[in-house]
Amino acid sequence: VIIGAITGMILLQPDFGTAIAIVVTAGAMLFMAGIDWKQMLLALIVALAAIFIMMLIFPHTRERLDQYVQGMQDPAKASEQMQQVWLAMRMGGVFGVGLGNGLIKVGFLPLAHTDSVFAVAAIELGLLGLLAVIALYSIIGWRGYRVALNTGNNYGQLLVFGATTLIVVQAVINIAVMAGVLPLTGIPLPLLS
Repeated sequence: VIIGAITGMILLQPDFGTAIAIVVTAGAMLFMAGIDWKQMLLALIVALAAIFIMMLIFPHTRERLDQYVQGMQDPAKASEQMQQVWLAMRMGGVFGVGLGNGLIKVGFLPLAHTDSVFAVAAIELGLLGLLAVIALYSIIGWRGYRVALNTGNNYGQLLVFGATTLIVVQAVINIAVMAGVLPLTGIPLPLLS
């Protein structure tokens, strides 16, 4: 109920991507706390039903999903933002054009400072830079979960586990969106955006 109320307020913004990140993080924390699997299954069913209802209620969510499906079928029909993101990802090559030299972020790449910062990193740092960014997020996740498992009390363990999960989930969603694996969500890349 508490998670649903918080997520409901976020959805009223409307911010579907952040709501998903909060639900996934809360679910992971409940799992870590030892929730009964029946309760977890019920929560999963309610969450999936809520996602379906939100897609019907909020037209922008359905529109983004439709654009994503069309873009997967024919890249020329993808949204303008995704076409610019894919262009930036290709322009960086292996080594990139250098920090600050990615001119596509000025006027061409929508939300270059928040949602599309991974695409900016792609053009400026190249494939090697992207691999370094992904490696850094992997280290944050590994170290955070290691600290959580070695914490002596339950509160500290859940606090560190939740914070680490939120960072990792947001990073995974943002990177997956920029790679074209997920539809546009509006989630910034933590610690970089």
